[in-house]
Amino acid sequence: MRIILQLLFLILCEVSIFGCSLDAESTVSEGRIESDVVDQLFELAADLMCGAEPMGDAGYAYLAGQGVKVILSVDSVKPNAELAGKYGMKTLHVPVGYDGISLGEQSRLIYYYKMAEGKVFVHCHHGTQRGPTAGAVMMMGVGAFNKEEALGWLVRAGTDRIRYEGLYETVEGFEAGATDNKPSVEAFEVDFTASAMGKIGRRFDGVKKGVAEGALLTEKVRSDAVLLLEHFKELRRVELQGGERSVDYMKRMRGMEKDIGLVYEGLGLKKVGDKMDGELMRRMVVMKKSCVSCHRVYRD
Repeated sequence: MRIILQLLFLILCEVSIFGCSLDAESTVSEGRIESDVVDQLFELAADLMCGAEPMGDAGYAYLAGQGVKVILSVDSVKPNAELAGKYGMKTLHVPVGYDGISLGEQSRLIYYYKMAEGKVFVHCHHGTQRGPTAGAVMMMGVGAFNKEEALGWLVRAGTDRIRYEGLYETVEGFEAGATDNKPSVEAFEVDFTASAMGKIGRRFDGVKKGVAEGALLTEKVRSDAVLLLEHFKELRRVELQGGERSVDYMKRMRGMEKDIGLVYEGLGLKKVGDKMDGELMRRMVVMKKSCVSCHRVYRD
């Protein structure tokens, strides 16, 4: 039934998904719905919308008025189930990273989309990176997008290929058959903080190696730096939502987020191929000490 709805929507548009070509040169405005309470809002299909996090009560009310029945968040922060319920909507949560959507996460997204009773709204924080990629995966999962169309959609949504290459790789490497199995809910019940810390550790090592004195700057190091920064931002947002962390802990988190932000800014002042002079490495060493100290107090 869902696939039939997809096809009817395409026919009504007379051309491809937004009533125009899915060429990568298309403008961002195509298929966009202007709203004061949900930024970056697009209609991907008759039963699928994509955008930024709804702005409070007004945002949830607006989505309900658009016929949305399920709000699926791929942001690290859970959707507001209470507000959604107030307007007769259900919420689902499949947090994904800026470095790409795993096969298990893809399976879960597609499964929820196929099983949803009514229109789905998928969103991340700002609606430009993870949300559009999740939307692309869901559309490919029901056969409504091929890879070229999905990549064209990411361009239209403003997904940044340079900073978030892993999201494009998710679409380019998509294989429908690999996501056919019903996902295990238990597999996704992971301690977010522990998972985020693991990702932070891996990205940190990549940046530290890349800014060592004498090393030549690469795009990979810049990419690792922006992903490291995003991991810290998302972790702090989740911790704030929980409201159980001490003032000292949150102060430490803000400090480390600021440090990696300065490293990223420093890399932006250099060109690919430039030799590292050790200045950024010294900042990474200081940050490492802060991480070890925080971990000793709050995780060990």
